[in-house]
Amino acid sequence: MTKNTNTDQPQAVLFEEISLRGAPPPLKILHTKVPTEKVRFDTSNPRLRYKKTLFPDKTDKELLFAEHDTPWLLKDIEANGVLDPIYARAENSFYIAVEGNRRTAVMQELQARHPDNSAFAYIPARILPQQTTDEQEALLMASFHVAGKVKWEAHEKAGHIYEMLETLHIPVSELVATLHMGAPAIKKAAESYKLLEHFKRIDGGTYAAQAEGKWSFFSEMLKIKEFNERHQKSQDWDDQFCRWVGEGRLPRAEAVRDLPLILKKVRARSVFENEPADSAFEKASRKSIALTRRVTPGFINTWRS
Repeated sequence: MTKNTNTDQPQAVLFEEISLRGAPPPLKILHTKVPTEKVRFDTSNPRLRYKKTLFPDKTDKELLFAEHDTPWLLKDIEANGVLDPIYARAENSFYIAVEGNRRTAVMQELQARHPDNSAFAYIPARILPQQTTDEQEALLMASFHVAGKVKWEAHEKAGHIYEMLETLHIPVSELVATLHMGAPAIKKAAESYKLLEHFKRIDGGTYAAQAEGKWSFFSEMLKIKEFNERHQKSQDWDDQFCRWVGEGRLPRAEAVRDLPLILKKVRARSVFENEPADSAFEKASRKSIALTRRVTPGFINTWRS
């Protein structure tokens, strides 16, 4: 191979062959090294996209370094280099880190700290071919982070599934094969993330800043048959549930499982909806238990035993 004297060009090493949706196999992915300063973050990445909605005033790099294990990753890469090459696509004179935003952020930070150290001047990368589609990129990421060993957080997986279904319109049957999940689970994951998006927009975005950690509330809600049925029938129910979550009336996601019993009792529901939010669920639960004791023969002895 002739030595490449243009340092802005990728330094080719080898090719990997892989089959992706809509492309004739084999699809060749170039294994190489690219200039660290030429790599840009992929802002469509589920983790980064989600964080940007919560903290719009922070830079991408700040958000990536806010991840709890990024400091550990920096120490590891400083000592050992990037052992797992990023996936990137060429765009104009730059490269977009389709998979590997944090490794890119760490390498750029290390290059800034050690500008004379050539170890941080180039980052190992797998370059996707120009004909790779958005759908193929999404399925590739899903195979790594939803079905694969390096898994995203549950809400990040749900967000990626939502993006593949609602934005890229990838058929559920294809996701079943890629994600190794059943169609109902895929649809429910997407629906729960759709509710989270609604939560962030409702009442003019009143609760948007509280969205972090709230996806699990909507996931739990959809697991309850009667709540799922209300969700299917009425936007009003979704709005009401979003406000309960936003006001803090449910202290944790698991509390949603006890909500049906509270809502069935008029007085317990009144307590839940009208007492101060931070104590509403606890007081409503006690009221629900007390009312159940009164109307159920033998309840006290059974409950105490």
